[in-house]
Amino acid sequence: MSAEATKQMFLLKRASIALAPYFDFCAVSYAEGGFRLRIKSGNHSFTVEPSKRLLDVIRFIEKIEPAVVGGKVKQSDVKDALLAIFLPPKATKFTKQKYRKLAGLVNKHKKLLGFLIWRRKQAP
Repeated sequence: MSAEATKQMFLLKRASIALAPYFDFCAVSYAEGGFRLRIKSGNHSFTVEPSKRLLDVIRFIEKIEPAVVGGKVKQSDVKDALLAIFLPPKATKFTKQKYRKLAGLVNKHKKLLGFLIWRRKQAP
């Protein structure tokens, strides 16, 4: 295995550990294009490729985890934020008000905040 493939595999394993409390199923799979993370949650099923956004999501989860354990942040809100980041707006059917609430949750992470604001503009 090359160094790049090892790096991708390590990133996806780290992401699957971070996302496990929020989703029903997380598994790393190998396709012809490279490694992917398959995630199932209720009616939604999607794949995630190793990217800078995935690394930002892992950092966000690591920072907010103490607040979730302490009871200041609901686990369902974090799950909604992750669905808003990974799924297209038509699949989540979140309103602009919901995106605004989720943007408040990730306001310390500039890249994810900018991404959620961009998604809010596309929301119905």
